[in-house]
Amino acid sequence: MKSFVLVCSFAWSTFSVQAVGQFTTAMEHFEKKEYQKAELIFRQEATSDNVAAYYYLGKCCSESDRLEEAVKWYQKGAELKDPAAQNGLAWCYQNGLGVYVDLSEAIRLYRLSAEQDFPKAMSNLGYCYSNGIGVKEDHKIGFEWFSKAAEKHNPYAEYAIGFAYFYGLGVEENREKCA
Repeated sequence: MKSFVLVCSFAWSTFSVQAVGQFTTAMEHFEKKEYQKAELIFRQEATSDNVAAYYYLGKCCSESDRLEEAVKWYQKGAELKDPAAQNGLAWCYQNGLGVYVDLSEAIRLYRLSAEQDFPKAMSNLGYCYSNGIGVKEDHKIGFEWFSKAAEKHNPYAEYAIGFAYFYGLGVEENREKCA
């Protein structure tokens, strides 16, 4: 739900009250996993250049196994520097979802998103560094990215920090800090 608030706050700051109402309705459908209903509204929002709608159209298409179309929407949002869309597109490149695997492009997009303080991208970069995905394995850099994401309350990053302390990955082993 935190990503909903983040993206909605962006939408509210740039669009009319009516558009915000429609966006909120679309989000309600999305949260209920009513992707077709949400997609119809997000498509309307996208015609008004609502950048957040591009990301959620990508998510709706992804959830409906229309991966090439998801990539198209993520790309539109990423071109407009939307951090959620950049992260979504990076995930597609990392995992070959609707595109060929391109790890260097995935890392580039994760960085762009993380540099805009998007916690999920920070966590994804931490994972890539910790596992040598698209970059040279470096647990210390992975820990740094996980730490940045954990500061923003990303649950996976918080878990990864505990794991790193438990096993001494990129940081000195400290079982007390992993609790």
